[in-house]
Amino acid sequence: SIRHLQAQAQEVLAAAKRDVELNHAKCNFKRIPGKIYHLYTRAGTGDENTPGFTYFSMLSPMEWGSRQPDTYMDSYRLEYDMSWTLKENILEREKRRTFDSNLLGLTNGQAQDVAKTFAILDH
Repeated sequence: SIRHLQAQAQEVLAAAKRDVELNHAKCNFKRIPGKIYHLYTRAGTGDENTPGFTYFSMLSPMEWGSRQPDTYMDSYRLEYDMSWTLKENILEREKRRTFDSNLLGLTNGQAQDVAKTFAILDH
């Protein structure tokens, strides 16, 4: 239906906007696809010369412990297409990436070989 397509389009646009915002977060290391990064917000001082900002860290809140300097927002995995997946949505995304070997005309053995290849390429 049209409403379903509109809802899907809105989801795609929202995800694209979020990805742009995440790609603008400060980061003092090379981002590597397939890795999980943790987003934090540092509050500004209130004057226009020192605004607040968001940044990625390799350290999770648990790894920071009581020394966590800023407000934790969420954790994301950087995908190979440079999009971001919220940590709690990673398994759902992985399930959507499976393929139907019957559609490709593959035997079970061939399908397993393809799956192993993709697993190797993914890591």
